[in-house]
Amino acid sequence: MAFEFAWAGGEDLFFQKGGLPYVDTTSGRFLTDLGQRCSLQAPSGGGNPTKGEVWYTGNLTSAMMSWRGYIGGGLYGVTVPMGGVGESATLNSLIVGAKDGTLKSALYTFDGTTLTELAAEAGTALFLGQLQKIDLQVLNYGTDATVNVWVDGVLVITFTGNVTVGDMASFDICVFGVTSGATYYYFSEVIVGAGTSDSRALRLGTQAGNEEGDTDEWSGDYTDWNPVALDDDNSVYTATAGQDEQAKVNGLTGVWNVLGCQLGARSSMTDGSPVTTEKLGWKTNGTVNVDAGQSLSTDWDCYQRFSQINPVTGNPWQWSEINALQIELQSAA
Repeated sequence: MAFEFAWAGGEDLFFQKGGLPYVDTTSGRFLTDLGQRCSLQAPSGGGNPTKGEVWYTGNLTSAMMSWRGYIGGGLYGVTVPMGGVGESATLNSLIVGAKDGTLKSALYTFDGTTLTELAAEAGTALFLGQLQKIDLQVLNYGTDATVNVWVDGVLVITFTGNVTVGDMASFDICVFGVTSGATYYYFSEVIVGAGTSDSRALRLGTQAGNEEGDTDEWSGDYTDWNPVALDDDNSVYTATAGQDEQAKVNGLTGVWNVLGCQLGARSSMTDGSPVTTEKLGWKTNGTVNVDAGQSLSTDWDCYQRFSQINPVTGNPWQWSEINALQIELQSAA
């Protein structure tokens, strides 16, 4: 069965719906072979967890979420919530964490205040100071759900039963850092598949602008819109509709099958601007393709586009096309 893509996120750009995560570039806390530039850490405090953007599929009751995580420092006797699925309108979520100051992975519900344990592994699959792959599968969320958790490809938890949280009937976002604690948790390469799609073998590559593109009609340079951490003091901009801004991107190593490309841009408009719409796309195979346009706000926000096939060729993305891509932004009234 083909993988049904729901969403992905690898940098703070894609995690703006809750508390903005801290960007961490410490070696070993993320992989670098597919262009990754950082890991992310949810802010402490517990009341404002990091949330990803709402999934393209909208609300789901079955999904599989994958990420890489790194537990830093000691455990200090407390539960370390790692990541999970939730709803964008509340703090309700279904979370995987490190249980009670141990290295046992456990499954929890979180209602905005309390973590309630549903199941824990028999062994200790987690490690301090080691990057690990976590996969969380939720099937038929509700009173008779099945939830599976893998750590580094090994099934460590299977729970069948009631996983409902408050009045949450479905989920539409990824959540990290639902409670505060002394232990730091870092995450990267977040991928979500809808339904029974299997994310265990997937990787998330990151491409950022590393050179001016073929067309540079907006004010500013590519270095103004490729920071590792959000920096609204630097940007490219235009007050003229129909202008293109392109950037060439870093190459990725290896050879992979490409399930889709996702583009994100943090953008806003000034009050009264003649440009109220931004079109997102790529230049590929010598041709520019942009979407129908997304209405801008005077507040900064993340605007996204996903395409499972190459919109220029109409065929699945080829690996040879990926490193030759250019990011395309186009202004519109």
